[in-house]
Amino acid sequence: MAITIDTRAGSKNLIAPLKGCGLDVIEGILPAGDIEIIGRGPLGPVPVGIEYKSWSDVLACMRNGRFAEQAREMWRSYSVSWLLIQGEIRIGPRGLLHLHGKRGWEVAPGHYTHQEVTAWLQTVSAKAGILLWRTASLHETVEWVRSVYHWWTAKEWADHRSHLDFYQPPESPVEMLEEPSYVQKVASVLPGIGTVKAPLVAGYFPSIKELANAGVADWKKVKGIGPKIAITLVETIDGKGGKR
Repeated sequence: MAITIDTRAGSKNLIAPLKGCGLDVIEGILPAGDIEIIGRGPLGPVPVGIEYKSWSDVLACMRNGRFAEQAREMWRSYSVSWLLIQGEIRIGPRGLLHLHGKRGWEVAPGHYTHQEVTAWLQTVSAKAGILLWRTASLHETVEWVRSVYHWWTAKEWADHRSHLDFYQPPESPVEMLEEPSYVQKVASVLPGIGTVKAPLVAGYFPSIKELANAGVADWKKVKGIGPKIAITLVETIDGKGGKR
């Protein structure tokens, strides 16, 4: 089982200390994230990805939306994804988040409140399915990565049994996230559909061909799509403004 560290970003600072912990670190370029662990899963090797950020990086992602694409790449590349945030934070007056810098504690860029940051992180976790962890220092980060690596590699999947004290899982293996179908991806960019209704469209139309050939009556059978949206969809797909 292996651990790979991407050498392009701040994660390269983890290479020397992780090697010092006795880990056989591979240096390379990853398709997504900063750290990749190949672990022992229920059906064989499982790729685990870790995106490693400072609080400044997290706040920048909140401003520019860049993490959305990073999350999609993590989702495509790994069965389990983590967002690991390193650094100390404090809550200042009016709930504003403060970071510790060269001049001491200062209001974080963007003047985000602790509540706003927490809400964003909850969305990343609850809606995007990315696990979260915070560390206060590089030393703690190295220890956490080392512990995660050993959890995934030191035992076979079935030998992890501590959870049985409080949770009895179903007989089937843990269900991993699945990438959206092509029908869902196409539907998500159509007017009036978006990412919320796209799964409903994919559940009704089994193929892109059937979606493309659907008439107004067909679209109206999809939950949440009324006559006006149905007409707009048919005209959009036709590209001629005609109605069926």
